[in-house]
Amino acid sequence: MTDLPGRIRRILVALDASQQSQAALETAAAMAERMQAELEAMFVEDIDLLHLADLPFAREIGFTSASRRLLDSAAMARAFRVRAGQARAMLESIAAKHKIASSFRVTRGNVLTELLAATETVDVVAVGTSGHKLGRGQQAGSTYTGMLESCRCSVLVLQEKITPGDAVVVLFDGSDESVRGLELARSMAASHEDPLSVVLLTRDADIEKLQQQALEYVGATADVDIRALPVSQLDQLPAILNITKCGVFLVPRSISQTIDLLDIERLAHLRCPVMLLS
Repeated sequence: MTDLPGRIRRILVALDASQQSQAALETAAAMAERMQAELEAMFVEDIDLLHLADLPFAREIGFTSASRRLLDSAAMARAFRVRAGQARAMLESIAAKHKIASSFRVTRGNVLTELLAATETVDVVAVGTSGHKLGRGQQAGSTYTGMLESCRCSVLVLQEKITPGDAVVVLFDGSDESVRGLELARSMAASHEDPLSVVLLTRDADIEKLQQQALEYVGATADVDIRALPVSQLDQLPAILNITKCGVFLVPRSISQTIDLLDIERLAHLRCPVMLLS
């Protein structure tokens, strides 16, 4: 296995055995395959739900029957173990299909706290914009919001399944962060001989100067698609990603904050996995 510059070695994904979780795992596994990375899956037994089940007035309402029944922490713990077993089997099957190294672990605690602790030993954490709820009164997508606010590693925001061979697209504005993003994008594209596309985020800078700078880092003879995108025309970004057949979109975190790309609804319009680079 070639050791690529800026290579991502470990990707973390949280699982809960649901269909949405399986879709996220499929996408994360495809990403791990194209990055030649290990996939680490984590199942968190939500301590907030277990505490809730201990309350004497706690009730569960059946989704189809609408019947009420007492919540029981012991029964919930058993259910967690069953779901963890299902998640492990799901990981093993998908990892075998993609021929990647994988590992699985179970922890108990607050979902966000446990995920943040686990990111200390990985390069990328994969999250969905409508993933786990973090506890009582919190909304779907709050894992995503919490990870972006507190996570120090790169965050892979999962949108749709990746089709092998799709382009690696990177947002470049000439900053040091975008240079590192471009180097990573070049390595990712080279590892699978995938197309590389660079989107130049232009403000008042000379487009030709920015293009020349990008070519210096990818190599003047490289087969790379370069497109300019003025900041004033950010609404054209989804169309550009569609035209380039984007498989993964790399965005330095500093740029994403500047152009307000972290909003869930804005990301959903991009219709591809987005990696926010730290």
